[in-house]
Amino acid sequence: MDPFFNFVTHFWWLVFPLSGLAGGWARSWSKAAERRHRRRVELYTLKNQAAQAEQASQADVLALMKAHDTVNKRWLDYELDVGKLIDYPVMTDVREPLTVALPAGQARGRRAAARRPGRRQDRRTACGVPGGRDQL
Repeated sequence: MDPFFNFVTHFWWLVFPLSGLAGGWARSWSKAAERRHRRRVELYTLKNQAAQAEQASQADVLALMKAHDTVNKRWLDYELDVGKLIDYPVMTDVREPLTVALPAGQARGRRAAARRPGRRQDRRTACGVPGGRDQL
C-alpha cells in the first residue's frame, strides 16, 4: 500500500486533468443520449405522419368514388329519360366533340369501376386515385 500512497503524494495534481477528461466523457454520453432521443422522436413523428396520410388517402378514395357515382347517376338520368333526350338533343349528336369523347370516357370509367375497391379494407390505399381522377 505504501507505493500507492507514494504515487498519490507525488502526483496529486493529476486529479484535475483526469476530472476534466471524466467531465468531457460524461458530456459526450449526455449528447449521444440526446441524439438517440431526437431520432426516436423523429421516427415516431414519421410513423404518425404516414398513418395520417393513409387516412387522408382513404378519404380521397371515398370522395372520388362518390363523385364517380354522382356522374354515373346524372348520365343515366339523361340516357334513360326520353323527355330529356328530346330537350337536350346535343347529348346524342355524334358531330359534337364532347359527345364523341363521351363513349371513350365511359369505357375508361368502366375500366376504373372494375378496379374499384369493393371492401372497406381495400379502400385504404390510393394507388389508383390519380388515374381515377383523370377518368372522372
